[in-house]
Amino acid sequence: MTPPRIERRRDLLLTAFRITAIALAAVNVAAAIVAESMSEDGINYLDQGDAWMRGDWDVAINGTWSPLYSVILGLVLRIVRPPMHWEFAVAHVVNFGIFLLALACFEFLWRQATDRYDAAVTAESSRADRLPRWAFQGAGYGLFIWATVTQIRLFAVTPDMLVAAVVFLAGGLMLRLPATSDGRRTMIALGAALGAGYLGKAVLFPLAIAAFAIVALWLRRASRPLRLLLPGLAAFALVAAPFLIALSLETGRPTFGEVGRVTYLKHVLHAPFPHYESGSPHIAGAPLHPIARSETSPPVHTFAGPPGVTYPLAYDQGHWYAGLRPRFRPALQLQAIALNLQRYFELFVRGQGLMLGAILVVLLTRRLQRPFAASGWLPGVFGLSALGLYSLVYAEGRYLAPFVVLIWTALLLSVRLRQSEGQSGWLAASGAVVILSLFANIAVFHLDGFNALVRIAPVASAGPVSRTSGVSARPSDVAGALRYAGLTPGAPIGVIGEAVAASWARLARLRIVADVAPGRVQDFWAAPPDEQHAVLAAFARAGATAVVAEPPATGEAPPGWTPLGDTGYLARVTDGGARSRGVRAPTP
Repeated sequence: MTPPRIERRRDLLLTAFRITAIALAAVNVAAAIVAESMSEDGINYLDQGDAWMRGDWDVAINGTWSPLYSVILGLVLRIVRPPMHWEFAVAHVVNFGIFLLALACFEFLWRQATDRYDAAVTAESSRADRLPRWAFQGAGYGLFIWATVTQIRLFAVTPDMLVAAVVFLAGGLMLRLPATSDGRRTMIALGAALGAGYLGKAVLFPLAIAAFAIVALWLRRASRPLRLLLPGLAAFALVAAPFLIALSLETGRPTFGEVGRVTYLKHVLHAPFPHYESGSPHIAGAPLHPIARSETSPPVHTFAGPPGVTYPLAYDQGHWYAGLRPRFRPALQLQAIALNLQRYFELFVRGQGLMLGAILVVLLTRRLQRPFAASGWLPGVFGLSALGLYSLVYAEGRYLAPFVVLIWTALLLSVRLRQSEGQSGWLAASGAVVILSLFANIAVFHLDGFNALVRIAPVASAGPVSRTSGVSARPSDVAGALRYAGLTPGAPIGVIGEAVAASWARLARLRIVADVAPGRVQDFWAAPPDEQHAVLAAFARAGATAVVAEPPATGEAPPGWTPLGDTGYLARVTDGGARSRGVRAPTP
């Protein structure tokens, strides 16, 4: 029995780790709120959430953006009804709440891991034959903070934190499964969790199949009946089937999501995004819904979209890529795998080299066991299956982070040393290196973020999925200036510059119906006046009531263009022909 004094120390240690995680997350959320950070994915999830709340199912059911995260955002915004300049802040508060959920799911995972480690070590040898508890707990919470704060990043409004919560919960249930007598309730919980994960992100559908296959293989090796899978499969189907059926009916064919096909087209076969204009030797077919392209220089891209959608090309990517069929190109596939393996090297070796080295030293000196026979490897193999899937198409730290935690969980559970004098010292030193490595990564991440804030760098443009427009302005300032200029919610506009990440358009509830690509902004300003008027006429024919542009290199507003306050953007009203005029200038 553990003495009460040691139990109190353990409780204090866990409380300290928990407070550290919450405090770091709160600091990041506060910085995101101050900077009005918003990723391009977040714009689309907010649009989708609005569609769910107004019952616009045709718009809400989307093969690119899964429903669970957008429903949460839409519901909270419907309840709170924040003013325009507080909308992004509410979204970040929602993200903080999801972070707390992820923390609770991680703690469930780590309780299962700690209990399994204690039981295994006690049964095999003396308690000196294990990592010290403080090192085991410190490594776990360090991994959690690394995954959720430095990789997923709270300033990016994406469902990745929600997916992390599901992955941690699923990993904990996998560890719990062997400790239960029949396991039916645990299997039901695992199936429901994976189903919720699919509603959070479509990639969890194939990964759920992989998870059930891994559990089935363990059941066979453990001489337990395969029928134990049935409750889990039924729970998964019950949660996932309604959206899967609705999406298949919407697209007219069986599908669990369009994002995998679109991602393969973009990142493996290099299909242009967002303007797919012409054929490719690597892609068969032609777009069923082609984007109109004017003959002007630079060209204006025109695209019709449903009401309530900020930027249609990014919102329903499956719609715009419909009709395109990927061709398998071994050279491009190998190139994609090599690039993703390079990202894995950055993630594991450069980012976690000290930790990796410490664990490998310990593992090389441990007693040999049959690793897969140990149920502690179930979540580790699940994590490896995710890395294998992502390596084929496209990998980012925010996608991989929760699965990396599962892999490290399996590695830490397998740490044993030969029982002899001095080995406990090696274990304690290795544990210290692991913790120092993790928290050094976390410290460097926050130092970089602090430097960005001190230099007044736009955190909103630093997200893992957003692009930069070359204009540093608070989205609410741009949106407020456009409102003052007379643009009402729902007004169609054109953009000369970066439209994918135009979070100001989301705040002002404007619809982007045409744009000039970001790389052609200076071409527009360098064009002669008659060509500029032709471009503006193309915007007017597309239905845009105004055009918002990034400024010329000189920074000066040309005649007929109105600066939108101090934001750096310029605006001009169009009225259905070649004529256009400046908008009402905001009051200084």
